[in-house]
Amino acid sequence: MTFKTVFVLLTFPIALLASGPIVNLFAHGNPYNNLAWAQDATDSDQGESVPSEPAAAPPNVQGTWAGSIDDPSLGMFNITLDIFQNQNKLNGTFTTSVNAHGTFKGKIASDEMTITLKLKQNHHSCTVTTVGKLVDPTDINGTYTSKHCGKLSSGAFSVSKTM
Repeated sequence: MTFKTVFVLLTFPIALLASGPIVNLFAHGNPYNNLAWAQDATDSDQGESVPSEPAAAPPNVQGTWAGSIDDPSLGMFNITLDIFQNQNKLNGTFTTSVNAHGTFKGKIASDEMTITLKLKQNHHSCTVTTVGKLVDPTDINGTYTSKHCGKLSSGAFSVSKTM
């Protein structure tokens, strides 16, 4: 083999493989544009916003809850919730003693619970938004507001875990 043939056979693969980093070096000043380099961090580099422990899991509220709703227009009536939980996401069904029933979706934090209820009555959609506090593992107290729900307006509720 001649020197020219050996030179071409060796330099062609190098030129082919190295062309990307060489172009990036001239264009961007960095031959390895898409690489992330690990860096050593000292304690002073760690900001206060970095948690030292993982976030606490939300409390388990899955099950059947029953209690009362106090509405200024409708008075006191009963509600039953069947809650299903997937980490901090909640969903399920509810029924009331005033013939309202439907489904809900919501979420729970480590110390409070927000549930959005959607009632379906007579081909009409009603939305009730509740904000409650988990007072202890078996009791939730809170308030609610409603939209497009006839006489139901806003008020307080209290439910306890039955199962």
